[in-house]
Amino acid sequence: MRCLVPLALSVTFLLPAGAFAEGDDGVEEPLAPLIERFEDGMRGILREFGPYLRELERGLQAAEPELLQLFEQMRDMTQYHPPELLPNGDILIRRRQPGDEEPGDGDSSDDPPEDPFEL
Repeated sequence: MRCLVPLALSVTFLLPAGAFAEGDDGVEEPLAPLIERFEDGMRGILREFGPYLRELERGLQAAEPELLQLFEQMRDMTQYHPPELLPNGDILIRRRQPGDEEPGDGDSSDDPPEDPFEL
């Protein structure tokens, strides 16, 4: 999708200066050639990428049950403590135990870290 802006700009610069069409009433319609070329370009893009988009859609439909299950499992993150960075570089995520304090009860995880890149 990021290539659409340069495509539209290049089509604009490809228009010759005198290529403006006149309407039925003799008034210039300067955007008519640009719109035609843009529509032709978009049809070409859809023709070229259409099979890939359909394949992507089929893949996402096939993976939908697993993705929904994963999102449901990730929904309740209150059962874990915030991640800790160990001195050796490992990241440790501890599961909360029944005796642990509830999240939000004196938990200082709401305070922003001193270093924004530090966990």
